[in-house]
Amino acid sequence: MSQLFDYLIKASLCLGVVYLFYYWLLRPLTYYAWNRYFLLLATSLAFIIPLLPVDALMSEQPSAAVTFIRQFSLEKDQAAIAATSAAPERMALWQVILPVFLVGSLVMLVRMLIQLISLKKLRCSAPLLHEGQYAFYQLPNEQSPFSFGNHVYLNRHLYNEEEFEKIIRHELVHVQQKHTIDVLLMEWICIINWFNPFAWLIRQAAKQNLEFIADEQVLQEGHNRKGYQYLLLKVARENHGFQLASPFLFPSLKKRIEMMNRDRTAGIHLLKFAVVLPLIVMLAVAFGQTSGKHSIKKADGEQYNLSSLTYRINDARVEAIVKEDQRNCLLKPGAALSLGLMSKEKDRLKTLLEQHGYANLPGNAIRFTIDTTLSPQRFAVEIAIHIANAGMQQVRLAQGNGYDQKAKDQTLIKQEKIISKVH
Repeated sequence: MSQLFDYLIKASLCLGVVYLFYYWLLRPLTYYAWNRYFLLLATSLAFIIPLLPVDALMSEQPSAAVTFIRQFSLEKDQAAIAATSAAPERMALWQVILPVFLVGSLVMLVRMLIQLISLKKLRCSAPLLHEGQYAFYQLPNEQSPFSFGNHVYLNRHLYNEEEFEKIIRHELVHVQQKHTIDVLLMEWICIINWFNPFAWLIRQAAKQNLEFIADEQVLQEGHNRKGYQYLLLKVARENHGFQLASPFLFPSLKKRIEMMNRDRTAGIHLLKFAVVLPLIVMLAVAFGQTSGKHSIKKADGEQYNLSSLTYRINDARVEAIVKEDQRNCLLKPGAALSLGLMSKEKDRLKTLLEQHGYANLPGNAIRFTIDTTLSPQRFAVEIAIHIANAGMQQVRLAQGNGYDQKAKDQTLIKQEKIISKVH
């Protein structure tokens, strides 16, 4: 479940970057069709990028990912261990957040289903004005026109012939360019990411841009700009149409009129769209998932691998011993990582040091710290070897005393042999 939590956070951050990029760089442009495709592509990728296995491309070679650090701080290591112990608290937090997330998504899903059911009831009760490639239905009250799928809904009696023609043309742009796909996609994004304000901002921006497209198409066909804007003001007095559809009147009427009066953006500004590819690469690198090439599965379904291995050793001789025997290390950066493997490596290091005279090592002489902040499947391991100075002196003194005693014994034997010969 923690993986789902991390995925939603990454997707939310991606949506935030996408919206800010659109708002500051693309929104002022009059290339509405380009903006539409950007919003469709970028918002979809925001939910795909956290699943992309891109970390393998960025990983270092194992030899470069093994680091030896002579200076060792016991307090710092203890703080790292304390930070690692916070993982159960994070899991407990997710167990609280999950029900809230599911309830919110369920409410949003029910809301959309109610709107779809209401639309179906309206279509069944509304008189059919014309049926062909596109169907037109008569609204029973003073409700602003809207379209959904291949159906257009409007009140024929509220407009004269010229106004009716402009409204029909506007709604046909939505129908012919299949803007309903955009609307439904944004609704699904808000269902999945309902807690993210950027999801709602992107939804609003996408629907607003669809209105820009329809307005531009109507004016390009020769309809009077001022008359069309007066029509928008007239429709503004009516009740808003079906919220899930593409309404003729979008709430940001002032912005629509402003964009209609704006001069066409110079072609040089199309180069801004060239930044989209680096943006996607940046998001992939920042929020991409591990490839799982070297990962293993645990009983609980989690997968992870070793990103880097760091040694903190407080003694030059111990450091030399570990470096010399590094080829036998069981932990390889870029390869599989498991708790059992780390336990075996700890035993191997203890045996290695004992073979070099470091006997009776205390239990905390060799400590492992796991850094899980890189990603849910990408861990860094730090091995701290701290041999107390007093203990080292005792070991070396014991070695020295042993050698001295052996020399004394040999000397005594020689002396006894000499004495026996003399006698």
